[in-house]
Amino acid sequence: MIENSVKTQFFDKTSTDRNLIKNTFLTTTQDAFNEAIKGNKTKLFSIIDEISSLENSDEDSNEQLILWMETFSKIVSNFTKEFQDLVGIILDINWVIRSSEFAIVYSQFLENLVSAHAFYMFPVAERLINLLCWKKPFENPRATLVSDPSVTPKIACDRVHAVLKRIISLIPSGPSFLITPIAEAFPDKFQDIKYQLWYLRNILKMIEYIPVLKEPIMSLIVEKIIKIDVEIQVEIEDMDDQDITDLQNLVFKMEKNDIDESSVEENSLNEKTQQDLINFDEINDNDENGFLFEELTEEDSNVKGMVEKLDGMLNILFDYISKLNAEERDDMFEILMEIFQKTILPTHNSRYTQFLVFYLCSYSPVYVNNFICLLAQKVLTPSVPSVIQVASAAYISSFVARAKYMEIAPVKTILQLLTRFALNYVEQNEHRLGSVLNPKQYMIFYSVVEAIILIFLYRWRTLMENDGNGISYGQLPPEMKGLDRIIQSRFNPLVVCNRGLVEEFAKLTHNLEIMYCYSIFENNNYSFIKNKRHKKASKKPKIKMHDLKGSDEEDDDENNDDSDDSEEEDDDEYDDDNDSEEEEENELPETLLPFEPYQLKNSCHFIENIYQNWTPITGDEDDSDIESDVTDNILAMSISPMAPPAFNWINNYPA
Repeated sequence: MIENSVKTQFFDKTSTDRNLIKNTFLTTTQDAFNEAIKGNKTKLFSIIDEISSLENSDEDSNEQLILWMETFSKIVSNFTKEFQDLVGIILDINWVIRSSEFAIVYSQFLENLVSAHAFYMFPVAERLINLLCWKKPFENPRATLVSDPSVTPKIACDRVHAVLKRIISLIPSGPSFLITPIAEAFPDKFQDIKYQLWYLRNILKMIEYIPVLKEPIMSLIVEKIIKIDVEIQVEIEDMDDQDITDLQNLVFKMEKNDIDESSVEENSLNEKTQQDLINFDEINDNDENGFLFEELTEEDSNVKGMVEKLDGMLNILFDYISKLNAEERDDMFEILMEIFQKTILPTHNSRYTQFLVFYLCSYSPVYVNNFICLLAQKVLTPSVPSVIQVASAAYISSFVARAKYMEIAPVKTILQLLTRFALNYVEQNEHRLGSVLNPKQYMIFYSVVEAIILIFLYRWRTLMENDGNGISYGQLPPEMKGLDRIIQSRFNPLVVCNRGLVEEFAKLTHNLEIMYCYSIFENNNYSFIKNKRHKKASKKPKIKMHDLKGSDEEDDDENNDDSDDSEEEDDDEYDDDNDSEEEEENELPETLLPFEPYQLKNSCHFIENIYQNWTPITGDEDDSDIESDVTDNILAMSISPMAPPAFNWINNYPA
C-alpha cells in the first residue's frame, strides 16, 4: 500500500515532482504483483482494499483513482488470470459518471487490458452493456457524491459506446459473443417503459458501429416486442366486456405525444422527472368518460402499461427504419424476412409486431413482390406445415387488402395464383369427399378461398375497371376465372367459410350483377359437415363482438330467428355435453387477420397514410342499407379494439 505521506505529497498543490510519485506507485504496484506470483498476496490485497475504499469514499477520490488507472495501464501485461479479483474491483468502478479526465484514463485502461488479454473481453463488454440500461450508473446512493454534475445519462451512454467501439476493433475473432450480454441486459417486459425504450435506443445505436450484430439484435428486439404483443392479447381475452371497454377508452383515446429528449437530458437526474424519457400525457382526473388509470384493476393497469411499451418500442423502430438509406433498407428487409419466417409468422395472436414488415414494404415495390412471393410459396408448398400454410394465406389476403401502396399488377397476379390453386384443389380432391365433410382436413383450401374473397372485397373497384370506362358489370375479373366452379363444388366453401365474409361477398356480387349466392348459405344445410361449429359459435362469446348482419331477408325474419335461438341453445347444451371431445378434435385452428386497423396512438402516424381502410360499396340499390351492412360486417371481422382481439377468421362466427 502506498504510504499516506507519499500520497499527501503527490496531491499537495505545491508539489512539483509528480513523476517521482508516479514512479513510486508503479514500483510499489509491480512489487505487489511479483510477491503475489510467489504466493504472497498481502500487498496485492492492500491495493484491492485501497481501490475499493476510494470507490466507496465520501470524499473526492477522483485524482487518486486517476493515478491508479495510469499505473495499471503501464503494467497491464501483468493482469493474468491470477489477478481476476483485482480486475473485478477495477471493473466495478462507476467511471462513466465521473469527470472527463478520469473517463479518458479509465477507458484507456480497458482498451489496454482487452488488447493484452482477450479473455477479459466478455466481462468488460458485459459491464459496459449493463451501463446502457436506464440510469444504471446513477442508481448507487453515492453516485451524487462522486459524479460530475455535467454528466447526463446520454453523456454516460455515449462514453460507453465510444469504449465499446474501440475495444471491438481490437478483437479479431469478431463481436458475435456480445449478443449474449445484450440479451441478458434487456429489461424484463414488466419493467417500466423508460427502461425498455432507453435500452432499445442504445442497442440500435450499437448497430451503427457493429453492423455484424444487426441481424441478431433485430431478432432479439422483435422477440421481446412480440412477447409483449401476445401478452396483451392473452390478457384481453381473459377480461370481461366492461373491463375491455374501459381499457380501450383509456389506452386508445390517449392523444399522441412525442419523446422530448432535450427535456430528458436537462432533468435526467431529477427524481421528479422520471417520466420525461417518454412523456405520456397525463389523464385528466376530471375525464368526462371516467376512465381513470387509478380506477382500473391491477390486471387492467398491467395491460395498459404493456400497450404503452409496445407503442413506444414500435415507434422507435419505425423511426429507425425511416432514417435508413436505400442500401441499409435492403439489408433490413432481408433481415426482417428471416425474422418474419422464424418468429412472426408462427406466432399466434400477434397483433402489431408484423406492421414492421408492412411499413418497410412501403418503401419499394420490390419488397412487396418478394414478401408476397415468400407467402405464396408457403401456401402452395405441400410440405409446409398446414398451420403455416393457413397463416400465410391470412397474411397474403390481409396484406393485399390493406397495403395502399401495392400496385394493381401484383394484386392481379396473386389473385390469379390463389384462384388457380383453389380450382386445381377442387379438381384433384372433390371426388374423394364422402357423405360427411370434415373441414379440418381441407383447411388450406378454405383459407385460400377466404383470401380470394377478402382481396376481392377490398380491391374490386380496380379489378373491375374497364379501361377507364367505369365498372364492368356482369362477370368476375379474368384473374378469378373458375371461382364459380369453386363455389359450386362439393366443398361448399360459402357454407364452411366465415359467415360475415361470405355475406359481404354475396352482397357485392349481387350488386355487381355477377352471381346470386344467397341461396347457398341461406338453406342452412350444415348437416353434411362433420361437427360444424356454427351452433357452438351461436352461444354468447366471452368477448362481445359486433353483430354480423345477414341478408335483407334475414333482417325481415328477425323474430323467427329469435324464437329459433332458444331451441338451438338447448340443442347446443346437449351437443356440447356429448360431443365436446369430438368437436375439439376436428376444430379448425384459429386464424387472425394480421393487418387489421392500427390503434397504437404514438406510432400510428407511420401507418395511417399507407393503410387502406374499408370503403363501402355503392350502387343503384338502397345504398344506405348496403353501406351500413357491409361496414358492420367488415368491422366485425377486425381484431382491432372495435372488435374482439382474437377473432377466428376461419370458423368462429355468430350464427
